Amino acid sequence: MEDVQATVLEALASKAECRPLITDDLAKLSVDSLAMAELALEIEQRLKIRLDDGVLDQTTVKDLVAYVQSLVDKQKAPAGP
Repeated sequence: MEDVQATVLEALASKAECRPLITDDLAKLSVDSLAMAELALEIEQRLKIRLDDGVLDQTTVKDLVAYVQSLVDKQKAPAGP
């Protein structure tokens, strides 16, 4: 989880004008739909995963980290028999 959290915080820091905290609201960081699309692309490239439209429903940094972590767990889980 720490790798995902660090990746999300670093990606947010590159878009925001301040160092984001895990407790911050994305709106407070001026993350609108365009910024979220750019952020999602950066997270996808860094973590080598695919994000879906659900990323747009996240309202806090903590929510975004948890959402990305759930996708990482799902997409990098070993395939069943």
